[in-house]
Amino acid sequence: MEKKRSSLLSAKYFTPGFAAMLGLVLMVYGAARVVKTESFLDRAVQATGKVVAVRQGVLAWSAMITVAFVDISGTERQAEFETGGETTTHKQGDSVDLLYDPNRPLSIFVGDPRLRRYPMAGIFFLLGAGLVFFTVRRFREGTLWS
Repeated sequence: MEKKRSSLLSAKYFTPGFAAMLGLVLMVYGAARVVKTESFLDRAVQATGKVVAVRQGVLAWSAMITVAFVDISGTERQAEFETGGETTTHKQGDSVDLLYDPNRPLSIFVGDPRLRRYPMAGIFFLLGAGLVFFTVRRFREGTLWS
């Protein structure tokens, strides 16, 4: 009796392949967050701004603050920044330390971007690495469907 060959689109190969690809995507996303943050920090200029408006952010625990500041060319700017839970205590009129990109002065970050981006980048990277590792390991052992 002839043994039937499994298609690459069968659940036996597709599911672990999808899991491994998802893991790789998570790892790349986590690494890209770190690279993007470091790239921003390399260009960033420090300034002090004043909170001119506070409103509810997209997420329930966040707030959108509008900050007025003067850039290195002496131009007064206003930019918005969505805060996380640690900075929602800002009120209108508060003074804040911020970083901005001189090439894109409306791209600001209030506080230290490493404190917000690196923990999440690490979580994405570790989840992805774990997914890849355990999928490949179980696939090699032949225990995916046991």
